[in-house]
Amino acid sequence: MDVKPRILVVDDEPVVRESLHAWFTEGGYPVDIAASATEALQMLQASSWDILVSDIKMPGMDGLELQQEVKKIAPEMTIIFMTAYASMDTAGQAIKEGAYDYVTKPLDPDDLEQIINRAAERRLLLHENIQLRERVQAVGGSTEEIPPEDLKAADAKQVPPPDELSPAEVEKLHIQNVLEQMSGNLTKAAQALQIDQATLEERLRKYGLEFSQQ
Repeated sequence: MDVKPRILVVDDEPVVRESLHAWFTEGGYPVDIAASATEALQMLQASSWDILVSDIKMPGMDGLELQQEVKKIAPEMTIIFMTAYASMDTAGQAIKEGAYDYVTKPLDPDDLEQIINRAAERRLLLHENIQLRERVQAVGGSTEEIPPEDLKAADAKQVPPPDELSPAEVEKLHIQNVLEQMSGNLTKAAQALQIDQATLEERLRKYGLEFSQQ
């Protein structure tokens, strides 16, 4: 990945904070650390990060409480939890309330990096999806007449969670959505996707999507 995501690490154990700071820095990631949930929230008031890597069990405000506050300050931030208490209840609750994933202590740097990279890819795909929808509107797609809240609701019902999709599956969904919004017009769909029509037809065949020459 060319651009590394900005990471904020939150843990009350100094050895964990410093180890992750050194490891992420060595890996080329922009990283900052906080010793508590309260400190992390103060930092988030002044700056922004892409990914929050936080312990769940901390004195005072714990990770789950921190997650609720982060939703208010930075709702697009991706949250990954660390826990020495790998119970399904704790991890399941964190995921249910919006966390992206979790890792157990002692941490495996390679496993954590894989999760970080998947999370960063997911953020990129979501951003590209937003840009795509904007391009669709710019070339006369029907989304301009639909309230944004309705679009979000429709997406939530029709599209599987982004973290469950491969890049190819996301691209296929993008193409399907654009074709629907352009009423099957390949010329307009290609323009919205910023590719030529021949490339679009090739991708339609690749993903087994039916199309007609228009």
